Amino acid sequence: MIFRRDLCGIFCALLTYLAMMYADYVVIVWLITPTFMESLWGVLHAVMFNTLLFFAFASHLRAMVTDPGIVPINRKGMKLLRCNKNRFLKLLSDSESTSTDTDVELIEEKNKFMGKDWTLCTRCESYRPPRAHHCRICRRCVRKMDHHYTEN
Repeated sequence: MIFRRDLCGIFCALLTYLAMMYADYVVIVWLITPTFMESLWGVLHAVMFNTLLFFAFASHLRAMVTDPGIVPINRKGMKLLRCNKNRFLKLLSDSESTSTDTDVELIEEKNKFMGKDWTLCTRCESYRPPRAHHCRICRRCVRKMDHHYTEN
């Protein structure tokens, strides 16, 4: 569960919930009750509207607190990155097979904690899977990111 303690985000979420509760009040008290006072249709409309409103609340809450797919930081990978960054990147870019046994061990160590198509994020200096991008608000890489809900 992810929860950001951003005052503006919390205020906007509360404002959204208050607007939804006010909409429920207006629909039930001012539209359904006077129109369908003694009819079964009034109960049916009220139940359907409140069901849709519940789904809207649940969807919004789930979007706020669900993990957007943040790529975990692997401390072993970070240590490997700091110690052998230049040598490791040179190995990946070389097309010749002039590698030594320690170079092969280095590549095998890299493949233990990440896949072959992973790239290095220049902002958070962590390895990320394909289609992951760095989010400037979360300050982390997010998997399959086109956009995600960052505020509360």
